Order: sequence, then structure tokens, then C-alpha cells
Amino acid sequence: MDVAEFTRLAASTSPQEDQLITQLEQAVALYQGEFLEAFSLAEAAPFEDWARLKREQLQRTYLETLQRLAGLLEARGEYERGLMYARRGVELEPWDEEAQRQLMRLLALSGKQAEALVQYEACRRSLREDLKIEPARETVQLYEQIRSQKMAAPTPERWA
Repeated sequence: MDVAEFTRLAASTSPQEDQLITQLEQAVALYQGEFLEAFSLAEAAPFEDWARLKREQLQRTYLETLQRLAGLLEARGEYERGLMYARRGVELEPWDEEAQRQLMRLLALSGKQAEALVQYEACRRSLREDLKIEPARETVQLYEQIRSQKMAAPTPERWA
């Protein structure tokens, strides 16, 4: 039942921003970790495959919900509140550059430019060590904007 409710709430599209934020926060609160964590039927390969795919799908939905929620809060100017959700996404997937950029923006917008620059370095290090790549052009540009204090505020339409 929690999975069905989580999925329903995460897919919310309420035209009322306050209601949408509440529904997304409820979805995030329902997510308590991996689907069927520590449950296994070793001799049932089809079940294991299904459970793994469901786990990945739900985690992806959770991460997208965190980004969407943080984006809505960012667009409203509720940077500190948005930071809480952005940090969760980066903790789960530190190599997700979109989540990293969102966290960097929220840090900078909340007056924590130094912390945003440190976050960029952590992102760059994680990408280099884990994936053997450098940050994307957009991530480097955001870093430069934060460093030079010329960062533009986000547009709200993206997160609705």
C-alpha cells in the first residue's frame, strides 16, 4: 500500500503549488529505503529480477521527487527548505550532476557561496574517482557563476 500511495503522490500535478508541495513532501516521507530491502528468494530468479527492477524504479522516482520538490521550493525562494531535499538526492546519487547543480544553486542562493564551491569540488572528485570523467559544461558554468557571484535565479515552470 505504501508503494502505491508513494507512486500516486510522487506523480501529483496539482495546479495549487502549496498542495503540490504538500503531496510531494508526503511522497518523500513515505519512502523508507529500498523496496523489499533484505528480502530475497534466492531460488526464484524471476522474482529477484522483478524486485531489482522495482527497487531501481522506485529509487529513481524518489530521486526525481526530491529534485522536483527542491526545485519548487527553490523557485519560491524557500532555499533552506529546498536544501534539505537537494542534499538527500546528492547523498543517494553523488554522480547525478543535475542534483549536484541543484544543491550548488540552493547553497549559493541561501548565501552559502563557499559551501557551494566546496560542493562543486566534492562533485568533481566523485565524478573523477567513481566514473573517471570531469563535470559537464553546465556544472562548470554554474561553478564559475557562483564563484563570480553572477548566478541567475531559476524559472518556476520547470518544476511544476
